[in-house]
Amino acid sequence: MKICIIGNKIIDKKLDVDIDNYDKVIRFNTCKNFEFTKGKTDIIVMNNKFLVNWKEDEESRNEMEIRFNKIPREVLQNCEKIYFTEFTHEDDWKLAKIKKKINKSLPIFVKRLRELGFSGKCADLELDKELWGKIGARPSCGALIINKLVKRYGKVRICCFSNVLKPPHSEEGESRLFKEWREEKKIIYLD
Repeated sequence: MKICIIGNKIIDKKLDVDIDNYDKVIRFNTCKNFEFTKGKTDIIVMNNKFLVNWKEDEESRNEMEIRFNKIPREVLQNCEKIYFTEFTHEDDWKLAKIKKKINKSLPIFVKRLRELGFSGKCADLELDKELWGKIGARPSCGALIINKLVKRYGKVRICCFSNVLKPPHSEEGESRLFKEWREEKKIIYLD
């Protein structure tokens, strides 16, 4: 299976990559680079911040609308699945509190996604504890999905990745991992 994973690195020119020739195309969060990469989107992986930061107030609803309005309608209407990264915490009490918040906000998000034309499925993308150990910090959405697909299919093609990360992620840890994947030919850069 040919898979292309498109990151969120800011680019200012059209990429010479024929996205539609891939069996699956995966993008992240608000699909920042859609304008320059066009083509299909089969899966969107969203950081759980979309759900965890939700509060039942007008400010949160406005913030959600701003985020969702950044996702091109064409992407939502043709996407078959949206994964939300699983949020874990060392402290069980905090984890339970976070999961309660997510369970409360998820139906609101799914309803809004449906109103915007999304007819696919939503699912959790489980956090890989082995990957966490390899990186030395919480893996980014990109590292999570690439790791999952490399394990399943052996290699994937990626573009628009920068590994410029903020805590709780480790820029150094993920850069080291991406370098290892590249040397082992598990990831092939298209840009």
